[in-house]
Amino acid sequence: MINNFDFSQKDIAQLEKHGLNQNLIANQMRLFKNGVEPVKLVEPANVNNGIKSLPPEKIAGLQNSFHNYQGKSLSFIPASGAASRMFKDLYRLHELSSSSETLANTLQESSWSSWCDFFENKNKLAIYQQLRPFLKNDNADYENQNENQQNYLFLKALFQPLIQENAVVDLPKALVPFHLEQENVVTAFEAQLVEACYTQPLEKVALHFTISENKASLFQKMVEEKLKVLEEAYQKKLKIDFSYQKRHTDTLAVDHENKPVRDREGQLILRPGGHGALLDNLNDVDADIVFIKNIDNVSSKRILEENVTYKQALAGLLIEVQDKIFSLLNELEKKGFNEALATEADSIAETYFFRKINFDSAQAIFNFYNRPLRICGMVKNQGEPGGGPYWVQHDNQQPSLQIVESSQIDKKDKNQLAILKKSTHFNPVDLVCGLKNYKGNAFELTHFRNENECFISIKSKNGKEFKALELPGLWNGAMAYWNTIMVEVPVNTFNPVKTILDLLKPNHQ
Repeated sequence: MINNFDFSQKDIAQLEKHGLNQNLIANQMRLFKNGVEPVKLVEPANVNNGIKSLPPEKIAGLQNSFHNYQGKSLSFIPASGAASRMFKDLYRLHELSSSSETLANTLQESSWSSWCDFFENKNKLAIYQQLRPFLKNDNADYENQNENQQNYLFLKALFQPLIQENAVVDLPKALVPFHLEQENVVTAFEAQLVEACYTQPLEKVALHFTISENKASLFQKMVEEKLKVLEEAYQKKLKIDFSYQKRHTDTLAVDHENKPVRDREGQLILRPGGHGALLDNLNDVDADIVFIKNIDNVSSKRILEENVTYKQALAGLLIEVQDKIFSLLNELEKKGFNEALATEADSIAETYFFRKINFDSAQAIFNFYNRPLRICGMVKNQGEPGGGPYWVQHDNQQPSLQIVESSQIDKKDKNQLAILKKSTHFNPVDLVCGLKNYKGNAFELTHFRNENECFISIKSKNGKEFKALELPGLWNGAMAYWNTIMVEVPVNTFNPVKTILDLLKPNHQ
């Protein structure tokens, strides 16, 4: 129990008030002490061995299936992240530049040369166009000033509270201006609304964003500004909901001796549990089909059609597979186990899941198929950091398809490292999920999570390092026991914005 780790009654009261039960905290402490076991890769998933390739003639049919679908669909978008990582290098550049001359001189240094292109092409950036009126108001002769001075004033403006009384660098990433559409500034948040209008076939379009509670007013103001305009433009009714990461999903922080870290008042320091904590938020939504996508993975409207085509095709595939699974389980419940149903169960597993099972009982079929289903888009690896598709060994079970982050892999093991290097595809976080069972009831998603697939990372605050625990990632360990189908999608559907420089790439113009 928790007292085995020397927690005081005051500590226990704090944890209980936070919604953290003693068994959960005890398990977190054991993970810190014993470490997190790396996943055991069997081989990378690739086309025809874990990843399906959809022929062009199949895509239109799958799209049509989704167009005719009458169930509830919803876009679920994690959007609580701050924009600070986007501007990491600009923070440093801002510190080094006390004048237009020092900025110009700094940009001549080899380590900063890539940023010359950023300033030369600032007119193409939605951020610049939104700040430009402020620059003109504060500097009457702004348009007549030389380029070095304009660059300097633009850099300074990024750090001034000009947009909804916030500096651009302090905005949630969702509310940073990403694109220019006919001279209109479009944030990542608005781009997600537009994509959902194109993707979801019914008149009512539902979206759920997970956001930081302290930024909620900014999102509400954005909804007030954009909702009616978008509804009229796309002839849709938008239903936009928000939720916050739940307090009971926070985790402890410990020092390098695995003792809890405390603040100045002696209180335990509790930290957000990473995107895996959002499984609880996903568990609360009511929808038959849920699209999951990162907030920054959006594109300009110019190339949106291809993105929508594949999202709808993935949804159509989910409907196709669900129909077969639901029919199988309903028949099994009515008639009991027989050879014909066993053959059908074997065929579905081999066709869609690359598994040869030879089911020998009704219970085996139910155990395999009565679980949440996800269709995961996969792009060819372009060197992006992040997760990839692999066949993974869980306990003594048959290998299963999983999305694995590189941090989960034991790179000291030569065999595991060799498998990692053979990986051909990358996870762009473009998922379509079925959250209800064959009777139309929602699954309890926490029952299908591998609690041990956590992440331990090293953080620092006020010059002191500590260990932080993140819960099993939302599309990693949090979905470890889901049924998974992976589908190759074009690399054009993956357009993340990790730094502000990404906004100058063609797919964001």
